[in-house]
Amino acid sequence: IDAPNRIADLRETMGQMDALIVDVANGAPERGVIAPSSRQMTKQLKRVSRAWSDLSVLLDQGIEGAPLKDAEKVTLANLSSQILLEVKTVIDMYLY
Repeated sequence: IDAPNRIADLRETMGQMDALIVDVANGAPERGVIAPSSRQMTKQLKRVSRAWSDLSVLLDQGIEGAPLKDAEKVTLANLSSQILLEVKTVIDMYLY
C-alpha cells in the first residue's frame, strides 16, 4: 500500500470538502453553486458542517498516526453515515 500517496489524497479530499461546505453555505456563482434559499436549508448545511468538523478531527488524528480508540472508530463510522444522510437531504432540498 502506498501510504504517503493515500494520505496526500485524503488531505486533498478533505480540503475539497472544506471548500465545498463554504461554497454551498455562502454560494459560489462563479462555480455554479447557488446560496441556500431558505433558513431550513441553512440549518441543514450547519448540520453537515458540524458533522464534517467532528469527522475531520478524527481523520486528522489518523493521518498524524495517532491510533483511534474503539469508540472513536465507531464515531468515525457513524459520522461518515451521518454526513452522507445530511448531504443527501441538502441535495433533495436543492432539487425539490
